[in-house]
Amino acid sequence: MTAIEHLPMKPFLIASTFSLICTNPSLAASLDQVSPESQGLSSSKLANMMKYLQTPGTNVDSVIIARNGQIVLEAYAAPNRSDIVHQINSVTKSVVSALLGIAIGESKLKLSNTVADILPQYAELPNAKILTVEKLASMSTGVEWKSEYFGSAFNDWGKVREADDWIKAYLSYPINSDKVGQFTYNSAESDLLGALISAATGMPLADYAEAKLFKPLAIKNTRWVQNKHGQYGGGRGLYILPRDMLKFGELYRQQGKWQGQQIIPQQWITYSTQQRVATVGKFSNIPAYGAQWWVGKGWYAAMGGVAKRLRFYPKKISRW
Repeated sequence: MTAIEHLPMKPFLIASTFSLICTNPSLAASLDQVSPESQGLSSSKLANMMKYLQTPGTNVDSVIIARNGQIVLEAYAAPNRSDIVHQINSVTKSVVSALLGIAIGESKLKLSNTVADILPQYAELPNAKILTVEKLASMSTGVEWKSEYFGSAFNDWGKVREADDWIKAYLSYPINSDKVGQFTYNSAESDLLGALISAATGMPLADYAEAKLFKPLAIKNTRWVQNKHGQYGGGRGLYILPRDMLKFGELYRQQGKWQGQQIIPQQWITYSTQQRVATVGKFSNIPAYGAQWWVGKGWYAAMGGVAKRLRFYPKKISRW
């Protein structure tokens, strides 16, 4: 099996899967490609996996696997290529989590800050004085919220995004005191985190990401969609290359450090990727949620709609 393959899949496939299997040293900036066997993996088993990924309905347009800081498999379904950015949907939330950790490390924000602390123009709204960065990050605010598929008439996020003042619209939703501290998936809360980061740092969210995260990782090809008010969403909207998504993953595997520089505080890596709240309802197939990260048994992941995935297995994997 060669390091790079092009899958003979149909061009209408639109989903992406980013898989990360790492156990040891730093991923080089050059993202070197090596044979699976050189890293203790089996080419035949990976070939079987690739065969499965080409079956109808799997909807995968790219996959990268790295171990010991080396890429052992990289594949793209036509017409996708390594130089085409992918919309990563809700994986954007985990990137925003990284930016939140950086801002906290710079003393720009605190988990205990309320919305009113950072956006005083909304202080007259009661919820602005109740909702904290901590609760927003773990989606445990208690806000009554419908989180159906995007575009559904029952999706509150779509309604809020179309409002003339989406922050005011979100802050006007009722809080159920019995649900405070319980998980409710809410992409508007990720958008609000992005707005808080922008206000606290004095920079548009995409500019802060460029300065504090993308530039240190030599990530040069990104696009971040703006809403109708010219603001960058924290819930979705980021486009990035698959290899650069792998760099982001490697940054987390190395506890926030990249080429000797601490980009994200190590304490934040630990905090954000451990259980902050148990999941419930239709999301309960994944045991827990951290701070904009999904948390399973022995793994954590950034996950987005249409099969966008960046998954970590911190303990050594020997099955391959």
